[in-house]
Amino acid sequence: MENSMTSKIQVAIDTYRSNRIPESIVLFEEILNINHDNVEILLPYINALRRVADYKKAKEVLAAFLEKDNSIARIHFEMGLTKKLDNEAPETIIPHIEKAISLGMTDANVWYLLGDLQRLCGWIDDAIISYKKSLQKQSGYFGAAFSLGMVYKQLGQFGQAKELLLQALSAKPDSAETLNNLGLVLESLGKIDAASAYFEDALDLTSGDTSIIDNYCGMLIRSGKIDAAIDLLKRMVEQRSDDACLWNSLGNLYVKKQEIAIAKECYIRALKIKNDYAEAHYNLGLIMRDWYMLDEAVTCFSNAYKLDSKLVDALLNLGEAYRAMGEIEKAEVTFDKILLQNPEHDAAYDNLLLAINYDEKYSAEQVYRAHKEWGLQKKEEARLFCNSKNPGRKIKIGYVSPDFCKHPAAKFMKPLFMHKSDIFENYCYAQIVERDQQTEYFTEKADVWIETNDLTDTQLTDKIKADEIDILIDCAGHMGGNRLNVFAKRAAPIQISAFGYPCTTGLSSIDYRFSDTVTDDSKSELLYTENLLKLKSPFCVFTAPENSPDIEPLPALTNGYITFGSTHTTARLNKKVIFLWADILKKVKNAQLILFRTTLCQSIIERISEWFDDAGVQLARIQFLNRVPDSGHLTVYNSIDCLLDTFPWSGHTTACEALWMGVPVITLYGDRHAGRMVSSVLHFAGYKELITYSEAEYVDKAVHITRDIAALDKLRKTLRDKMKNSRLMDTTGYVREVESVYRTLWESYCLK
Repeated sequence: MENSMTSKIQVAIDTYRSNRIPESIVLFEEILNINHDNVEILLPYINALRRVADYKKAKEVLAAFLEKDNSIARIHFEMGLTKKLDNEAPETIIPHIEKAISLGMTDANVWYLLGDLQRLCGWIDDAIISYKKSLQKQSGYFGAAFSLGMVYKQLGQFGQAKELLLQALSAKPDSAETLNNLGLVLESLGKIDAASAYFEDALDLTSGDTSIIDNYCGMLIRSGKIDAAIDLLKRMVEQRSDDACLWNSLGNLYVKKQEIAIAKECYIRALKIKNDYAEAHYNLGLIMRDWYMLDEAVTCFSNAYKLDSKLVDALLNLGEAYRAMGEIEKAEVTFDKILLQNPEHDAAYDNLLLAINYDEKYSAEQVYRAHKEWGLQKKEEARLFCNSKNPGRKIKIGYVSPDFCKHPAAKFMKPLFMHKSDIFENYCYAQIVERDQQTEYFTEKADVWIETNDLTDTQLTDKIKADEIDILIDCAGHMGGNRLNVFAKRAAPIQISAFGYPCTTGLSSIDYRFSDTVTDDSKSELLYTENLLKLKSPFCVFTAPENSPDIEPLPALTNGYITFGSTHTTARLNKKVIFLWADILKKVKNAQLILFRTTLCQSIIERISEWFDDAGVQLARIQFLNRVPDSGHLTVYNSIDCLLDTFPWSGHTTACEALWMGVPVITLYGDRHAGRMVSSVLHFAGYKELITYSEAEYVDKAVHITRDIAALDKLRKTLRDKMKNSRLMDTTGYVREVESVYRTLWESYCLK
């Protein structure tokens, strides 16, 4: 009988070893049915059950053994190991391993397993002790050395991490995972060349593992070695030319290098390999948007979101593309869709508020309420400021902006930086995407320059508070790149909204807003959460563009007909505006209209053409221009006799440039700041007669001004000189008044 049982056991074990697992399980169970307490057969039986993932049965068998005898260390260990394989919580496994250790099972493998479980629980100190005991039991034990190295890496103790990972590599030289992590650790130690060598070895072992490529490439990018990163990915795509992910990553690198045309080809290559690759559609959309190919951008962003509904940035950019095209309602629907998923999505909310400023169906009161509703969600944090309340001391002014670069808003900020002051200290908190010559100007002129891209809202708030800024200026409102959340947290004793955005921010934590007596009348206070600071000067002044082209003769003198023009963003070109312009064209014989904007894509042209056609204007009278002349965009004005303004959001920068180029502007005085900005420009430039107060007057004014060609020619010749001497360009008076306001506000604060 005994020989027969021995034979059965041997057959079962041989069957297991020959990898006939299901058969071996049947044989093991036959033996255990006869001999319930046979520990010799139990362990291979448990291994066989685990091989077929029957963890439930394995645990039942082990539990039955432990009920009979709780003193066998190996059974406790196997129970713990089985539970781990079955993905049970580590807290339920650790007692089994600790029991095995207490019963004398203290080999390196047991301590290593205990360390892993403790690490999963977040008990890092205990895990370190267990890993060290494992290494004491078996010097150079791979699992313990690697895991302890990873713990030290996690703790930022890179020197110790390096030593442990090197031990692990000695034990297992072909471990790509160890080589990969050594590369990351060496990068953290600043040893880029050594790290590169480990990454290269890891790539050789894995034939280009994606995670290793990402880590290696990321290190090269962080080290400023973009060319080396590109060379790496080019080498990888030579080996794996059908890897869409690699082509997409290569495209991203070319974007970083500003080689956009090559990046585009990389994304197209990725999509040829994998047409449902959402990220590549999205990245291609970004290029199309930046190239003003908005129709194509819409297609790319739509495809990306359809393929991956978690790619919210695709939906956000789709909304922004719609807004840029003047498809305001589509933009609003898109941003609302994001907010339904995540009501706290700041960028979507900013974009929605920005969009409704363009939407003619929203009254000024409705726009205000929408902004205020947003602001009510932002709770101001109570703060104690250490700023010395000395009313006569030097005042620190902080300007927070994404536009310290080639951006229209920068032109209106420049006057405040034109001179060094003994009584003010200017801090620039710059949310810069890309530096340019304008950035260098502000960097040089600012007393203190801080780039904020890598700072969270809390970090930036703390930084501003630590800098003891007295007056903090928001220069973006709800425009892209704003840091309104910092203002919501109350980063400075006095906070002001200025420039950049033609509406209330909606934040009660912003105390004041710069304005003037034209853009905001006595009733306007009701449309702001901020208190208005109405300057006697314009709310901002214009400075002459560098390298301005000469003003050429009035086009009508050569053409024999009047050419009206618009150089506004296409978001401002709503149906009501187009129909009013059509009325003018029908009343001015043979008049032409130039619409210039780089974003004029085919769908925009078709939509606007349809509107003009509906209004009874022949399309031959409309010229669509979307290419900037080699001589610069200002030369477009040399083809225009009279500029027609838009509503409800008037074209402030456009009006300033038109006047500078000798082109008069007809504007309709609106019911809100956004619709009165050009009225402010004309008022302070000395051309109040070009401001109209009804649609009928707007049409009549445009018709009347173009009837007297001689007077129009004279106006063209004198506009620039008169503008130079007007309050619109009186930068000295403007700065003096703004700084006086700063001083008054500070003195008032000090008295509280």
